[in-house]
Amino acid sequence: MNLLFRTPVLLVFLLAVFPLFGQQEGIIRCHTVEVEEHKHAQFPELETVEQFETWLAEKLKHPPLQKTQAVITIPIVIHVIHSGENIGSGSNLSNARILSQLDVLNEDFRRESGTPGFNNNAVGADTEIEFCPAVIDPSGSLLSVAGIHRINYQSQNLNAPPFSENYIETVVKPRTIWDPTKYFNMWVLDLAPTSTGDVILGYAAFPRGSNLPQGIPGAGTTASTDGVVMNYPYFGRTGNPNAPYNRGRTATHEVGHWLGLRHIWGDGNCNADDFCSDTPNAGRSNFGCPNNNSCGSRDMVENYMDYTDDACMNIYTQCQKTRMQTVMQNADRRRELLNSTVCQRPTAAPQADFTADNPSGCPGVRVRFQDASTNTPSSWQWSFQGGTPATSTQRNPEVVYNSTGTFDVRLTVTNQNGSDTRTRTGFVTIGGGTSTQVFYQDDFEASTSDWTTINPDRATTWRLASISGSSRTGSQAAGIDLFSYSNRGQGDGLLSPRISLAGRSNVRLQFDHAYRPYSPDEQDSLIVYASDDDGNSYTRLLSLTGNGTPSMATGTIFAADFFPQSDGDWCFGAGNNSCYEVDLSRFDGETQFRILFEAYNDFGNNIYVDNVKLLTGCGPATSLEESAVPASFSVFPNPSTGQFTLRPSQVSAERIHILVVDMMGRKIFNEQFASSNEIQLDLSQVSPGPYLLQFRQGAQIGSKRIEVRR
Repeated sequence: MNLLFRTPVLLVFLLAVFPLFGQQEGIIRCHTVEVEEHKHAQFPELETVEQFETWLAEKLKHPPLQKTQAVITIPIVIHVIHSGENIGSGSNLSNARILSQLDVLNEDFRRESGTPGFNNNAVGADTEIEFCPAVIDPSGSLLSVAGIHRINYQSQNLNAPPFSENYIETVVKPRTIWDPTKYFNMWVLDLAPTSTGDVILGYAAFPRGSNLPQGIPGAGTTASTDGVVMNYPYFGRTGNPNAPYNRGRTATHEVGHWLGLRHIWGDGNCNADDFCSDTPNAGRSNFGCPNNNSCGSRDMVENYMDYTDDACMNIYTQCQKTRMQTVMQNADRRRELLNSTVCQRPTAAPQADFTADNPSGCPGVRVRFQDASTNTPSSWQWSFQGGTPATSTQRNPEVVYNSTGTFDVRLTVTNQNGSDTRTRTGFVTIGGGTSTQVFYQDDFEASTSDWTTINPDRATTWRLASISGSSRTGSQAAGIDLFSYSNRGQGDGLLSPRISLAGRSNVRLQFDHAYRPYSPDEQDSLIVYASDDDGNSYTRLLSLTGNGTPSMATGTIFAADFFPQSDGDWCFGAGNNSCYEVDLSRFDGETQFRILFEAYNDFGNNIYVDNVKLLTGCGPATSLEESAVPASFSVFPNPSTGQFTLRPSQVSAERIHILVVDMMGRKIFNEQFASSNEIQLDLSQVSPGPYLLQFRQGAQIGSKRIEVRR
């Protein structure tokens, strides 16, 4: 059908109304349209159907002069998420059944003669797209069975199945996805029915054009959820999948969506469009294997993008082929797959190399080594001078060093094509006394992309700022424009990436900052927090204020827009207060550590932070730590359906400020309460999911992660 949508509003209406056609006798054949609706409701900034089709139409007008390759091969990994059953039982499907699904995809997409995927229709197409099972995992190791990655849900700390769509999208996929620019990810799991009890067979993540801004909240979401989800009873064609969806065509249908195809009835009626002229108009979806004529011509019920029984399906058309080929060559996380090498077995001897996450420290430090060899080794032989153990055959061993000194490390790697050895002289340094070493540093010269901004009011926030006049700080720093900020009392956070402190001792934080107060009255603040649970809760470490004690000021009053111009504008400048060092030793050994800088606005002046360093040492730290005790409070029940009770551990006369933001930093709740033993929070109107609750009372502050469930 080739009728264009007349207005964007019509498309929104059709997507909202006609998914009802995807249901028959308690079965939802495809849930892709509904998932797209849910994503757009959460992230309105995401590319719309109209924007995608406009982008794709331009690509179709200007095809490449020459195809990049005759047949496009897509590397696929199938994540089988199970409950610990034996292979071949329950959701832990057998290898044969999983690989039978791969056979179906290749037969259908290649229109292979002599298979159920062949047809003799004049518009039938060999799409020249096929799927190869990945043979290596993201670490470079050979998979025990090509294309199959088995995951016991408990190993990822997942809730017990069945899994809801929301839980899959927000938890399961982000925790288990492999790089979507190298792997086409497919999840096979126990997919929970809808709230009305309807069984969902599967759904796909629709492709995005290459014009999606990476700074918008939904950009990261589309990258961490890209792929196809399949309900395990309807996967493959061997091992008795549930009829009549027992021949692997649900996966063929969903992969079509993943490659940019629409349902043949355009998710509407005879006036809707699937953007292919060689698929006749259809008024609705078809079930069974009928001979319907819904719009003046016979419906193409055998098309993989209808809802008919598996046995009825056997065609992709020439237009559908062109759309899929164009998507593969142009769309985000599709075109990159053309250069993936994860299906290729090593054909040469390995080249040995390795790294370590903490090759220096104090006696007793535990060093974690990581193999970085190329050409896929199959065995490893390590030698650790001065370490315990002295040798290892593990790929990524951990070694304890109890004595001071400088030690060599040697690695020999082998595969079926040969061996190679790499020795790093003096690679491990174990110090004593007051020796220190920087193990993490960010000078912000490239970007702040590794850091996350927490911007509750979605206004001015931390950014990469250009500076000048200092050899120590370079030309870039992290900064926030408080001079022209429109709202007093706003807190904006700059959250570091996750940093492992495993094996570290006596850790401390150093950073440079620059700030000149606008007047004696404005009291902007820079507050430093630490988290040992990946940002779910925070400990307050240090509070600096414009003219307070300790002071944030690095210069005199400056009644204008402040930009650092010289060393004298920074904490290390001559005559200024020294830069601060914060003792983090209480967090030694933590593996999910993060630093949070919060700028709190009092209509003052701009704040700059640079040269953030984490150091480890064997002697006592010189530190400054805020004397105030972090706020202590409890929230229960958590999770809840939206009704929470907050109980401070101590009652104070000061008012309590409660702020709740979602995981993208958007403000959900912001109110102040009189001091009380208990505060009742009603979040029953917010969408299910995780949120961050911040508690403030006077100088005390604390945060907790809460979750709303339905």
